[in-house]
Amino acid sequence: MDPSTQPSLRPSEFACLQHERIALYTEIIQVIEQRRRYWARPVLLCELAPHPDDDIEAISTVYDVRACSDLLWPRSLFRCVYDTELIPLLAALDPTTSGLEGATKQTSGHLEVARHKLHQFTQQLWRAYPTAFAE
Repeated sequence: MDPSTQPSLRPSEFACLQHERIALYTEIIQVIEQRRRYWARPVLLCELAPHPDDDIEAISTVYDVRACSDLLWPRSLFRCVYDTELIPLLAALDPTTSGLEGATKQTSGHLEVARHKLHQFTQQLWRAYPTAFAE
């Protein structure tokens, strides 16, 4: 990805890291200009399934990853997210875990699955874009 074509995100904006059929939606916490990185807080991880009728993708599973660790990732891997994309996904989260304290209400089993899925996704990105992490 060409960093010059990437929009500059600001703190409190939402962004997405996507690879193959997985999308991680994050909130930008801080821009680290000198290292060309974003400090991002994971919000939700979506697994996408192909739609049977055409080439569009449908959401198959949404994981609440708000209680997972923050990331310090290359800016070149992020894309902007519009409200119209994110709001339906936020609504898909379990209502018993919504709100500011929601991440602490998750059962330990759900949290472990979410952490595992996030870890797998970050491993895939590291292998797919090694030059982005060498910058």
